[in-house]
Amino acid sequence: MSVIRTKTNMVVAYDREPNDLYVQIVWHGPDGDGRHLRAFEGPPWPIDQYQATVDWAVSMADYMRAPLHVVPLRQKDLRRLGR
Repeated sequence: MSVIRTKTNMVVAYDREPNDLYVQIVWHGPDGDGRHLRAFEGPPWPIDQYQATVDWAVSMADYMRAPLHVVPLRQKDLRRLGR
């Protein structure tokens, strides 16, 4: 896992494994009630876009309130998420 610090935030990039097929960005933000946080997920991208996804997350991190997480996924992870 790599932690990339930006000016006001950070990106947590989880390590790729040989059987990962996709990569996804996950972040947390305020829920509708303003008191709780909820998870938000970007769309899954093919794993060959891993570095481009990390680069995009770094470019956007300072606009976000919480860290961005770059998460590699296996096929079974997408099935579990209902995608």
